[in-house]
Amino acid sequence: MKKLTAVLTAVLMMILSVSANAETAAADLWAQLSGQMFLFCSGAGAWDTDLTIEEDGTFTGSYHDSEMGETGEGYPNGTVYGCLFHGQLSDPEPVDEYTWTAKIAVEQDEGQVPESIEDGIRFVTAAPYGLENAQAVAIFLPGKPVDSLPEGFMAWSHLSELEPVAEVIPYYAIWNEADEAGFIAFVVSETVEGPLSGGWTPAADPTVTEERKALFEKGISRLLGVNYTPVAYLGSQVVAGTNHAFLCQMAAVYPGAQPAYVIVYLYEDLQGNVSVLEIADFDIGSLCTYGAGTEDTAETVDPSSMITAQIVDGCYVMTVQTDGKGEWRADEMAQDDSVVTLAASGVENGLFTARYAPAGDGEASVVLRHYNEQDACDELYTFTLLVKDGSVQEATGGSYQASPDESELNPVFSGEWLEKDTQFTSLTVTQKIEGGWAVEITSPVSHGSWVIRATVRYDCDYEAFVYSDGVRYDLIPGETIELKEVQRGLWGTLSLSGTMDHLLLTWYDMTDSGGETVTFERAPGLPAYAYSGNDPIVGAVADFLVADGRAKEYLTEQGYVTIPCPIIHATEMTDESHAKVYGTFWILNYVKRGEKLFNISGGEYPAIIHLEKTNGQWQVTEMEESGSGEDYADDIKKFANGNKDLEDRYFAGGDLGAEENQAVRTRFIKAYVEANSLNITAYQDFGWDPVPLE
Repeated sequence: MKKLTAVLTAVLMMILSVSANAETAAADLWAQLSGQMFLFCSGAGAWDTDLTIEEDGTFTGSYHDSEMGETGEGYPNGTVYGCLFHGQLSDPEPVDEYTWTAKIAVEQDEGQVPESIEDGIRFVTAAPYGLENAQAVAIFLPGKPVDSLPEGFMAWSHLSELEPVAEVIPYYAIWNEADEAGFIAFVVSETVEGPLSGGWTPAADPTVTEERKALFEKGISRLLGVNYTPVAYLGSQVVAGTNHAFLCQMAAVYPGAQPAYVIVYLYEDLQGNVSVLEIADFDIGSLCTYGAGTEDTAETVDPSSMITAQIVDGCYVMTVQTDGKGEWRADEMAQDDSVVTLAASGVENGLFTARYAPAGDGEASVVLRHYNEQDACDELYTFTLLVKDGSVQEATGGSYQASPDESELNPVFSGEWLEKDTQFTSLTVTQKIEGGWAVEITSPVSHGSWVIRATVRYDCDYEAFVYSDGVRYDLIPGETIELKEVQRGLWGTLSLSGTMDHLLLTWYDMTDSGGETVTFERAPGLPAYAYSGNDPIVGAVADFLVADGRAKEYLTEQGYVTIPCPIIHATEMTDESHAKVYGTFWILNYVKRGEKLFNISGGEYPAIIHLEKTNGQWQVTEMEESGSGEDYADDIKKFANGNKDLEDRYFAGGDLGAEENQAVRTRFIKAYVEANSLNITAYQDFGWDPVPLE
């Protein structure tokens, strides 16, 4: 099923491209781009390069440049330069909210003849234009501000063709700086749903007439390098203008390209302009039936929900096969009951049927909802009915909505969240085996002293997570914290929103007492620390501190990062390949809170670190660290070995707030932020003011 009208689904698709590890991030981003064709073309001239990305980051494509004036003996019809190619994109790395980067490898398909003549045309195999020198590319996401785009990209952006002039890009794009080439994806309309699902009127006659052919060619004219031949007109959908669907044979204009069948969706606006909405793979199982049947009966079938809608004896009848899981319900009253009324609804022989009878001329919308076993709406089907002369004449403007799969929502929704403003109230989400999620919201004794527990389910009608069984408790402090139940039957919603690097979850408590709204946030996982400076000994020490597992002995949260703060007091070279580093070594764990790194835990280790240089690389071989309690001071004195200045430096290293030590800490955090291109401007310890990364 495919729902392109729901705003939340689009937000979730964007959110799901975020993950705490690169493998998941890659899968999510490539999944968003999977199946979309990216075109590099000027919009004028007979050339283009296209590529289509798959979910694993592989891609295929073709290059085509027709030079009809380049003729010769045996090829009076001109010359075509081009090739078929394939390649692989690496795991993407985030740059900012709307930009990712990835390495790219491109290879021409094997078996292509260097030069041949067919049908009076000379075909010459040539490198794919726009990818000849590609080693890395940037991926731009919809919403990226136009003023942040590279100057070279603007020549290929086609943004000047949009009305009104765009302030952000409305499409996905790929920028290959090495070849100054910009690849643009088709813009998918927000009104298109599945192949001829809700609101589409199947063509009574699928013949591609001259008028339909002219409309098709008007919309497809800019798609070069691939031939699309319409073989059937499937139907139309009335929007602010008209959407059209054609079944087409597709073939790249190059020898060896295999034909395939696709469904091409076009949008014709009220001024007669035609543009491509989407080009979808052809799936014979998803086609609706053609033809209107008898004069009294017209039938459409939604391939996703298998709902059959018919006009029978002037009434509108919707029928769906039940599966014993949840139930279907029809609106008891239409939006305008002076036009239609719900005459009957119920289940018989495994079929749910809803019958709407005409009551007066005009238009009215009817809605059929499916509720799962947790009583949340997970499918919603809508038609707008036109009643004239006491009979339902047609159904238009329909839509089909469905809840995303819980397995897709769970990694984004589950986990720990913190209240956006105070950072104290917490929200914990845990998936339940039987479906839905258990939610607990806790405001600690120092900031409100209450707990709310509820079970939430995703509801596609609300386009949010809903709950109706919430219980509120007061926190009673004592030797142990006790919960005192104070209210039952709380109900409300939780709504996901946010951006690539900042997830938000807003809790709406819709109780009779007025309730409250709280927004929680959770940043994605931070990239792992790696030393980026130019001192090999300091680098070996810093990477060792992060990698040896000490950080996990402290409090950690999902998506945290460990950043070392090695306050080095002295370095002793015992010989060319051995060194000792005397210092107070801090290991600190951080999570992202807005534009700050928030320190959640860590500790200090006064120590002597021994290093050895092997094969040109410094490696830590031993860490002599001080003990605790009474041993702490004694061991530091042993490390100093009578050097009073070194001893004082060790004791001073235990104060991270000291100006000299804070400067070291700031330097290491700033280097980490810059190396990973993070939108972070400060760091902060609990109870202290933020320290800017100046």
